[in-house]
Amino acid sequence: MLHWVIQDNLINPQTRDQLVLLLKERNVPFTLVKLIPFFHQIDELMLERYGDLALNAGAVCAQLGELPRAMERFFIRPVLDNKSFAGTIMTWQELEQFRAGVASIADEEDATLRLSDRVVMAPLTEIRAEYRLFVIGDEVAAASRYKLGERVESSLQVPAEVLAFARAAVACWRPNDAFTIDIAETDAGLKVIELNSANSAGFYACDIGQIIDAVNQRLVS
Repeated sequence: MLHWVIQDNLINPQTRDQLVLLLKERNVPFTLVKLIPFFHQIDELMLERYGDLALNAGAVCAQLGELPRAMERFFIRPVLDNKSFAGTIMTWQELEQFRAGVASIADEEDATLRLSDRVVMAPLTEIRAEYRLFVIGDEVAAASRYKLGERVESSLQVPAEVLAFARAAVACWRPNDAFTIDIAETDAGLKVIELNSANSAGFYACDIGQIIDAVNQRLVS
């Protein structure tokens, strides 16, 4: 029989309780554990595999201290999902000040960011809506809109073209058998924002029961 392991330290308590209830309803055994998150250097690989399908197809990936002056105003974030700094919009002048601050504490043992760390610098794009889709195997198991313009808003209203685009992207490349793919609706069409591990991604309005059933079916088939 399948036995689920739930990372208790990477999930909203209310969502965890809902997940536990759904597992109990299906008589699926589970264990709650606390694990230290691990990091995947996936941004650069995603840009390589998805090409123009990616929102940040024009991004520059480099060490923080070696970023070229490719744009004057841009979005920047770490390549690794290690929360060393929050993704944000910067100007070139702000970046230079930021790098100076990082350099000033580089010798401290507990420094969480260094000039040698790789980052992604991407051109700014206006996004009308954002969607999260859970992929199990090569199928979209559940989907939710999580942002409308600048407003966080969870909804099951996911257009058919978003589902079709996600399936096409997954057919191009999938990093493993269980992950999430975030899709942006932009003036240039639909684009892949990012991929995340299924065990640490928020559900928003996704049907958690459908995700459980898809995982179980995948593992026993």
